[in-house]
Amino acid sequence: MNNLPLEVAVHLLSFLDVKDIINCSEINKTWYDIINTEIVWKRFCRDGIHLRDHPECNGKLYPLKPFCYWKWYYINHERIIQNWLKKKYKKYQICIGGGSFKTAAYDGQTLVVCTTSRLRVFRITNGNLHKLQNIAVTEGMLILLTFIRTNTKYIVLNCGKVVAVYKLADERYKEECMFYMENNSTHLVRSNINDDIFQGNVALSFFSGQLSSINSVLQGNILYFFVKETIIIWNLLKMVCQSEIKASSFIVAQDKWNIYICPDYCSINAYDDEANNFLSMRINWRISQIETNKDILLALEVDSFLLDDSSVRNICAWNKHTGEQLYEVALTLPDFCFLHPYWDILLGNVTSGDDVCAIALKKPERLWTRTTKRRENPFTNQIYSLGFRKMAVNRFLITTIESNTSYHIIDARTGETIYTFGNSEINYVDFDILMFTESFKKYLTVQIYL
Repeated sequence: MNNLPLEVAVHLLSFLDVKDIINCSEINKTWYDIINTEIVWKRFCRDGIHLRDHPECNGKLYPLKPFCYWKWYYINHERIIQNWLKKKYKKYQICIGGGSFKTAAYDGQTLVVCTTSRLRVFRITNGNLHKLQNIAVTEGMLILLTFIRTNTKYIVLNCGKVVAVYKLADERYKEECMFYMENNSTHLVRSNINDDIFQGNVALSFFSGQLSSINSVLQGNILYFFVKETIIIWNLLKMVCQSEIKASSFIVAQDKWNIYICPDYCSINAYDDEANNFLSMRINWRISQIETNKDILLALEVDSFLLDDSSVRNICAWNKHTGEQLYEVALTLPDFCFLHPYWDILLGNVTSGDDVCAIALKKPERLWTRTTKRRENPFTNQIYSLGFRKMAVNRFLITTIESNTSYHIIDARTGETIYTFGNSEINYVDFDILMFTESFKKYLTVQIYL
């Protein structure tokens, strides 16, 4: 090995599995230096690894030098998988008093939890949950809050017809601004957040229906609004309206770097983190859903709730980096489905039945089907999917069974049930956290699998 060119050594190592690679790295320093490189470990990270940005790794200690990011990714990912399998986690409890859980947002670093009584922000580092602050919001905003978005730098609250933005400064979130639009206006109104926001003229306008409903999506420093058949692209860094686009729809998918928007049911535009439109795709049928994973952008035809269990739907996939169309096929799809974050597989279930299934897209076939017990209300028998990410560690599905308080943890590779738990109501699931409330308990339990 000492006398081989690096390219040849790396090629030989490509025939070994992880266990053999680790054993070889312990032979001597030369072997270790060759093996502890990005090119060797990157190949183990192709299949389902959740990539964290390098800055997110800065606070974590890694004992070996030189630092190999791909090795860290792989070991960290495998550790989280094992933690889910072995039910190994750190457990925290958040008191909710007389209130109840409403919604949450998590980006791998910042956890925002909203109950009916307060809004709290936590920071998760090395598997530990630290309370950062309580954000003072009015009772009216809490009542009308529908969802939260965060990327650590910003927290965005969508309250139906008002959107409030908070910005991180000196490890505290401070009131940045709020947005709304009056029905008789064609311009988005920006004003300061204050305790009287749901009082006076604004409150009267809000409750009398004189304000237009707003939908918003946060991507980096850009906030995308959809209001009155217009997509408004707002730059939060410069506090200016960057552009406006006439639109009849606002169907959105996003990843860590880009956002994909369908503005007219038949085309998709891709925007980078500065809201530059770098790709456009078009299809000749009506789009009802778009999904994205690490490689592809996927469009699905027709509103799923208009279909019965055996309906055939068109799907079209593009290379998300180049815009090249990869394939277009017609498949019998579940009513409710989403694209796996790393594999070209649709995961979903039929709301009028019991089946949870996985469907391969490149060579269309049903990979596995898992039948759960039917419940009185079949429309609640859906794969649990709150927040942007719909799976735990990009590997496990969490699906309800029998009642609202019993759940399967299912391996997305095989459809096998890993374990079942009950007597609780799951409120939020993400890559490495699980949040639930237990019956008659006045606290929210957070389990962190880091």
